[in-house]
Amino acid sequence: MKKMTVLEVPYNATVYAPGPRELDLYHRENLYETAGLPYEVITVSYDHENYPSDKDTFESQMALGKVIAGHAAEAFRRGDVVLMTGGNCGPAVAMAGGLRQAFPDKRIGLVWLDAHGDLNTPETSVSGMIGGMPFGVCWGNSLPGWQEAVGLVPPFLQEDCLHADGRSLDPPEVEMLERSKVSYLNTEQFKDTEQFARAVNRIADQVDILYLHIDADILDGTYVPDHHTIEFNGPDMDEVKRAIDAVMNTGKVKAYAVVSVYFPNGKPGKEISARSGLEMVKQGLLGWKE
Repeated sequence: MKKMTVLEVPYNATVYAPGPRELDLYHRENLYETAGLPYEVITVSYDHENYPSDKDTFESQMALGKVIAGHAAEAFRRGDVVLMTGGNCGPAVAMAGGLRQAFPDKRIGLVWLDAHGDLNTPETSVSGMIGGMPFGVCWGNSLPGWQEAVGLVPPFLQEDCLHADGRSLDPPEVEMLERSKVSYLNTEQFKDTEQFARAVNRIADQVDILYLHIDADILDGTYVPDHHTIEFNGPDMDEVKRAIDAVMNTGKVKAYAVVSVYFPNGKPGKEISARSGLEMVKQGLLGWKE
């Protein structure tokens, strides 16, 4: 590792949301220095004024995604590791696209830690929420136009993807996971550090590169009290940190993201959520340092 590129995404989905927010805490506490690497921070920006200002659309996701994928691909090509903070799960498709652009001939694995499945399609989604689809898009279950927009062609192989926790899956998501070759661990299996590490290592052994993606709602709701899609009865911070260590210990993580930490929703507890985000980012950066 020569350097770390940090992509800060100052959006709630694709709507500009400047804060104050978790990114401010990260800077105040010099979080990015934890990796022990020279680093560059890029504040991602796209032409959001030309898109509906109050809603997240596929068109705006693709426009934002092209920018993120471009920055990520450039960083990967020069040998950097890439950390993505801010934003929500939608930009995961862009990070995956940046990896594919930079490493067209490499086999890339994805470890996705999330209380939700994020593999709905426009046809199966009840809410229509785009943030409930990106995990599936990364391995090609829907929306090829989104994949093409960010350079994720071909998408990742199903058998190179692992979803862990998913304590709030929609019935169609359960069916899609059962029909797919994606590895899945439920909450109790995820909390079993040895079982989770075995699942991660199986994928690490068959790929060249790993992308670790974390939605903050993987944590029990007490750690992220203002989360838009809060779920209780989940893992605690120590359990999530042990999972992060298991993935980082493979030595194959080139892309790392901790997202969905900030929401401009007026709910209390933002300081708690920001601190939780910082702790998860820091754990991954310690893994890169070691």
